[in-house]
This record gives sequence, structure tokens and C-alpha cells, in this order.
Amino acid sequence: MSATKVIRSAEKLIREATPQDAMCFDSQRGLHQCRLSLPASCGIPSPCGLPCELFIGPERHAVVELGNMARLAVMIEPGLRGSFRRQAEELIAQLMCIVRLHRMTLTATTMMVFLRDGADEAECRNVLGAWFGDAMPVTTFVVQPPCGGGALAIELWALSGPGVKVERLGPELIAVESDGIRWIYCGGIRGEASASDPYSESATAFQRMQHQLATAGICFDQVVRTWIYVNQITTGENGRQRYQEMNRARTDFFREIPFGRRNRAMPAGANLPLSSTGRGIEGEGWSGQKTLQELSGSSFPPLTPALSPLRGEGDDARTLASNPIYPASTGIGTSGANIAMACMALNSKRPDVFILPLENPQQTPACAYQATYSPQSPKFSRAMAVVQGHFITTLVSGTASIVDAKTVHIGDIARQTEQTIDNIEKLIAPENFARHGLSGGGATLRDIAKLRVYVKRQNDYEICREVVERRLPRVPAIYLHADVCRPDLLVEIEAVAFSPFGGLARNGHVNGMERKEDA
Repeated sequence: MSATKVIRSAEKLIREATPQDAMCFDSQRGLHQCRLSLPASCGIPSPCGLPCELFIGPERHAVVELGNMARLAVMIEPGLRGSFRRQAEELIAQLMCIVRLHRMTLTATTMMVFLRDGADEAECRNVLGAWFGDAMPVTTFVVQPPCGGGALAIELWALSGPGVKVERLGPELIAVESDGIRWIYCGGIRGEASASDPYSESATAFQRMQHQLATAGICFDQVVRTWIYVNQITTGENGRQRYQEMNRARTDFFREIPFGRRNRAMPAGANLPLSSTGRGIEGEGWSGQKTLQELSGSSFPPLTPALSPLRGEGDDARTLASNPIYPASTGIGTSGANIAMACMALNSKRPDVFILPLENPQQTPACAYQATYSPQSPKFSRAMAVVQGHFITTLVSGTASIVDAKTVHIGDIARQTEQTIDNIEKLIAPENFARHGLSGGGATLRDIAKLRVYVKRQNDYEICREVVERRLPRVPAIYLHADVCRPDLLVEIEAVAFSPFGGLARNGHVNGMERKEDA
């Protein structure tokens, strides 16, 4: 079947779909709603029940409704084989199908493209650029072959809702603002190609991310999540892995950055002195914004942006220095030629918006690892919980089969996958939120909206997938062939969970936690 026929088949499906077939976002619902909707596994016939000639393969997606905003997470791989262009165009057809069926005015914000061969990146940019045009989301290309055998896989996030404002600040930077909360996404960052060593290459990548964020009026201390892709991650010279050298560069770069000084939850009654540090910027409008529906030929009305100047809050720097926190993170291998990075940051002055770094009760914090694992320990939190009024977004770092600080179940992919999921379950559990001082929060495995699963050995893919799908049925996932940061770790999983928060009190205290305002 030609790529043109594939796309026409998708268009036929879209034209014939009725409103009853679609999952709609109702902007009139109350602000207290948090709903995660997962589709049934896709196949033929299509999800709406109509005949479809589109070979959609392992298409998975989820819709998350958080008050006035809906988020669509799409994780797609081609079902067809053949040329790279043919597979890439099929993914666009899949995306068209998904977007149009959901009947929401969606704007694409971020996209991860996972390639089997780095030589295909230029052609992939051409294919995607031709469809998205000036509405191209912030895109990071990583050479991590999809385990399913396709030439590429795509993870895309899009959003919809009244009053949502999107600012495209360049090909590597986008800002999304809604209800007094501003998210900033930075991607496609690579270290200096001419750098002579992984330390220098990592350092230049961190500096470039910092520079990009500054153009949005954001400081690096507002970063809540990072992704770091290290080529030849477990190899290196002079007895030091490239991952360890990246850790050394990260440690040096993070040393003077007081993460969480603006939006960190502190114990109620601490009465810390405050300083007015930093502020967000007020946007200038849509600048020719195009939605995914417009790209697909739809005529849905555009969103109405609501401009809202923001500024951050600050906690006492000395307190933060004595109890530092770090963003959630994934540090994983890539077959590409360079170290690549991406991050997301948060800015809000709302007193009911704050971050809470989470550690796992059965794991040593990564920043406290002994030098046996890395001369400079990895500086990241096991997860970062972002409380947004009545909702919590929990950003789960790359998680592996580690108890305390040691790898367990060496050589056994099934048991390592089980242990990894156990670790995630304990990390996001309400009991762990309460352990960190925040009762009324937390999530279960059923609240996870999407997964990325990194598998070290291609032959382990089917076993790993069986365990994941048994423990987390119907959760959208992409499986990637990638090296993990320790030679004895066979799998690493990252996740995002969305859950309601029941602990918001009228007096500004949240179950013992308090967000302080500037006077």
C-alpha cells in the first residue's frame, strides 16, 4: 500500500466518524476533575468501529483531563515496513486519525523522535517539517532503535483547553500557560560536537539549555525534569565511563543552582525569610499559531489565549543549600554521535502550585550513591511531584532494578522488569507522599498515562513487554533498544502519572506543607 493510500484511508475514516465515536473534552467541567482515559488496543477495525485500511501497528494514546486543560499523549510506531519515508508518512496518518477522532482543538507542544539509524534524521526532519510547518513542536531526535523493528517511533504531547496560551520561542523552546501556570519545554539540545571529552560535551549542552531557558525569562533553578542521552554510555577512557563523566559535569553545573527556591513546598510554620527572585514574562500572543486540526484540514475554532504575567517565589537560599533538591531525570544510552538533552521547567506564583521531590523508601537517593558507582554521584530525584491545585503530575525518573544502591536480579530480565515496576509503584504511592509530608496525594499504577521502556538487549524485548503489559495493561508505551547506565542493568522505565489531590485546605496549608507568598 502506498503512503498516499495510507493517508487517504485515514482521511476516509475521519470523514465517516460520528461525534459519538469521539472522546470529547468538555470545557464546562469543574476545576476539580482529573480523568485519565486509555483507549482499547488499536487494530482493524479501527477504534471507532469503522473499517479502515490503515496499518496502524501498535498505536497507543491517552487523554488526561486536568480541570480546564486536556493533554493528549501519543506513542506510535509504524505497522508498515519498507522505506523510511513510507514509515514516517504512516505515522503522520496515524497522528491525523488520532487527533481528528478526539474532536479537540489540539496544539502540539513537544515531540520525541526515536530513530533506528541516525542517518535518517535529515529525511525525518523534512517529512515532519512539511506537515507541521511553522507549528512544529519542540522536537528531540535520539538514535534509539524501536524494539518493534520499525525505522522510527514518535512520542508526541498535545494540549487543548480554553485560555491555554502557547508561545513558540524558537525551534528548541516553547512555553505553555494556563490558569496561572507556565510550563517551559526545551529540547533538541546537543553538546559541542568538537568537544574533546564527554565532560566538556555535557557541560556545553547544559550551558546551551540554560541559555535557551533564559530567552523565556526562566532560570535553571526552575527546571523540574531533564532527559540526558549519552552515546556509548558505559564505555570510556582511564577507567571512567562516559556516564560518570556526564555526572561530573552535571555536578559542577548544578553546584550553584538552588533548585526549588521558587516553588518548593516547605514544612508549615518554618517562617523562613523570603526574597523576591525572578519573574515570568508576559507573552505577546499567538504569532500565527496553528493547531493539529488545522494541519489535518479541520475547521475547529481557535483557542482564545489569556495573558497572565507570572513571577516566582523564593525560599531562603541557606536552607536550600543545606537540603538541596534536584530535578527528576533520565540518563540513558544512545547510538547517536552526540550527547543530547531536553528539559522542562515550571513558573507560577499561585500558592497552590508547588513541587515536591520524591525518593523511594527502598532505594538510596541517587545523589548519595557511593563513589563505587560514580566518582560524582548522579544528581537527580527519583521523581518530581508537581502539585497544581487539585491535581498532581508526578514525573518519574528513569527507574531500574535497584534496591538500596545495588543492582538486583542480575541477568534476569523478567525479574528486573518486575522490580523496576515495584520501585515505581512504591515511589508514587500515597504512603510515600505521606512519608514526604504530603498526605492526600499520591498515585497508583492505574494513574500512569505513558511509559518509555529502555531495553538493553533486543532479545529481552518480548519478555520485558509481557511483564509490563501484565502489570500496566493498556498504558501507552514505547519500547526502545538502549544501553542502561550500569552494565548489569537490563531495563529502565520512566513514566508520568496524573492524579487528583485531596489535601488542599482553605487556609493555605496543604496537610502540613505550605507555600509562602511574598509580602
